[in-house]
Amino acid sequence: MKEQFIPWRLLADSAVLRHLSADYQKRTIIEEDFGRRHAGWLGEKKLGYHLAALPQKDIRIFYDLRLFHENQVFQVDAMLITRFFILILEAKNLKGTIYFESTFNQMIRFVDDQQEGFSNPVVQVMRHKDLLKQWFAKQPFPQIPIECIVAISNASTIIKASPNYPQIGEIVFHAEQIESKIRQLQAKYEEEIISAPLSRQIESALLLEHEDPKVDILKTYSIRESDLLRGVMCSKCFSFEMERSYGTWLCRQCGHEDQDAAAQMVLDYFLLKGKTMTNAQCQDFLKINDRYLVLRILKKMRLEICGTGHGKGLYFQAPSQKFYNLHYHLWKK
Repeated sequence: MKEQFIPWRLLADSAVLRHLSADYQKRTIIEEDFGRRHAGWLGEKKLGYHLAALPQKDIRIFYDLRLFHENQVFQVDAMLITRFFILILEAKNLKGTIYFESTFNQMIRFVDDQQEGFSNPVVQVMRHKDLLKQWFAKQPFPQIPIECIVAISNASTIIKASPNYPQIGEIVFHAEQIESKIRQLQAKYEEEIISAPLSRQIESALLLEHEDPKVDILKTYSIRESDLLRGVMCSKCFSFEMERSYGTWLCRQCGHEDQDAAAQMVLDYFLLKGKTMTNAQCQDFLKINDRYLVLRILKKMRLEICGTGHGKGLYFQAPSQKFYNLHYHLWKK
C-alpha cells in the first residue's frame, strides 16, 4: 500500500558527500551518519525481501509511515494490516552478537572483542505501539489489536538477553522467521477483526496522515552553499572534470565516459537546494554555459515543467521518491 524507497535523509546525505571536498572539516561526521543510515537501509531492504513472500491477499504492507500524534512524530519501518491485528516492525541490520540488558534497558553489540552500546530497539518499537494506539483512539475505528516486532535482518547475528528479560524472545527475532512469527500471532486471536471495508478505511486514513520528512541537509550540517563543489562529477575518479563530448560526458582527468553523469548532478541539486530549479540555476550548478544543452538534459529526464510563459518563467519540479529509487546512485567512498 506504501512502497519501500530509499529514505530521503539517506539520499540527502549521499548528495552532500558527493559535493564536498575530501578535506572538508565536517566530512567525517557526515560519512559516519551516512554509514549508519545506509546500514539501516540495507536492513530495511532485507526485511522487505522477506515481507514480499507473505500472502499479499491477506496482508497489506506500508513502509516508512510517518505519523503525528499531538506534538510527537513517529516513523515505523514497516506496518502490516492483517485480518486479525496490525503489526509494527522495526528493522535492525547489525552483525556480531547483540545482548539485551534489562537493568539499564539497553542493547550491547559485541564484534571482534569490542563492545558498543545502542539504544534499545524494543523500547523504540513499544513507544511506536503506544503512539499508534493513541493515534487510532482519535480515529473513527473500533479498537484494533496492535502487535510489534524487532526484526534482525542479518541471519548470522546472534541474539542474547539477560535471564530476567524474557519478553525479548517474544519481540526480537531474525527477519527470515517473519512468516512463522505472524502465524504465531494470528493463533492468539479466535476471529477476524479487520474486514476488507475496514482495512480500506484504515489504509486511507494512514496514507492521508503520512507526511514525508522535510530535509534541509545544508542547514542540518551548517554547510554554506559556497562550500559545495559544482560541475559534473566523474563517477570513477570523483573529480568534477567532466565535459560534454559527442553526446556523452568525458572526464578530462581519467578519460571515463558516462552518458548519465549530468542527470545525477541534477538529482543532487534538488536534494541540496530545494524542490524547484530553473534553467539558469541548473547551468550554474553544473557549470554549463548552454541553456539549450541544459534544456535537453532536463527534458530527457522527463522532469515536470511548471510556471508560466517561456524561458525565465518556467522551472522544473523535483522528481518523486520513486524516481530517485529507480535512477539515483548512492554515494560510494
